[in-house]
Amino acid sequence: MDGNGTTMTLKGKDGETIHRPLPREYYFDRDLYEREKRQIFARTWRYVCHQNELPNAGDYMTITVADQNLFVLRGRDGQIRAFYNVCQHRAAELLQGRGTVKGFITCPYHSWSYDHSGCLRSAVNADNVPGFEKEHFGLSTVRCEVWCGFVFVNLDQEAESLKIMASDLEALIRKLCPEVETLKLADRTDWAVKCNWKTVVDNFIESYHLALSGPAHKAFTDLVDCRHFAVTPHSGGKYDYLWSSHIAPAGPKQNSAYPYDNERKMGGSNEFVSVHLFPDIGFVFFPGADSLVVFTLPPDGPEGTAEMMAYFTKDGSVDEDTKKGVHFFSYVLGPEDNDLVERVQRGLRSPGYRGGVLMVDREKTGLSEHAVAGFHRQVMAAVG
Repeated sequence: MDGNGTTMTLKGKDGETIHRPLPREYYFDRDLYEREKRQIFARTWRYVCHQNELPNAGDYMTITVADQNLFVLRGRDGQIRAFYNVCQHRAAELLQGRGTVKGFITCPYHSWSYDHSGCLRSAVNADNVPGFEKEHFGLSTVRCEVWCGFVFVNLDQEAESLKIMASDLEALIRKLCPEVETLKLADRTDWAVKCNWKTVVDNFIESYHLALSGPAHKAFTDLVDCRHFAVTPHSGGKYDYLWSSHIAPAGPKQNSAYPYDNERKMGGSNEFVSVHLFPDIGFVFFPGADSLVVFTLPPDGPEGTAEMMAYFTKDGSVDEDTKKGVHFFSYVLGPEDNDLVERVQRGLRSPGYRGGVLMVDREKTGLSEHAVAGFHRQVMAAVG
């Protein structure tokens, strides 16, 4: 379907394909949002953190995926595992936020205790309960994978490994950042954006708006040579659209976004590189800023996004050029982008919006919205 409720493509007068965006209801309808939770977010790899954010045995972090409360924990054997965050006795939540479990994972309700591998070790009065066997009441596990040094979880026990289906993306990230396994968190910015998660992704994966919107974006086109953007969608596993790369040469060091003295050291390249991994994860390298930035855009209701932007550096410190980059993207460009996508969200509610067209050009140039078209097709394939 498209914005007029028919198909996502039309034939133009010359017989060429015209690409239509998702129907506007996909950006605010409650039933469609519930289907997305079940059919996208409960079946895809969800970013949690970098493995160095869990450096010691017992370190844990909680996360909510498709309304399910989970936690990841580094065990005494060094392995990171993921579990549903629920006691097997009477379903009390075990852990909150993030922290360190010094001994066993102990339920705050009746003190059932589990070891770091999820096995039940202690249940008060269990010896007096006929037929009670501890091995039947371990924690429920969740798929967990460390990929490029980052911890991911997946509610789908049958999901294909991220290492396999995104091997070409892994090769790109490791080329740009050979030290990716040992990076440390240096800075983080969080926003509550008043729009659907797909509205933010749409904005993230197109370059059409960069020279055409506000002053921060115009400054960005001075930082990055947007005339030579290369936008390339990639398939992987069962996904026709799994990820897309957006690469452009750096502009001059003395630019109106943030002038810097030294080119980025990571990967031996100073190019702007932005990657979108379906459905809502981004990896970005900025000119002059010696860091890898991770975006996550999980939904917070049909018309809300809990946007997170984390900066990782080699040792957790931030040099002066990188500080300038962090400030520009977190406090100048980011707020302007958020204003734009919130304007779009309000417009999607209007019956006066008839569906539009995606500006997919013949040559798939940097101005072309073909990555958005691929993303929309993948959403439609998943949700129907």
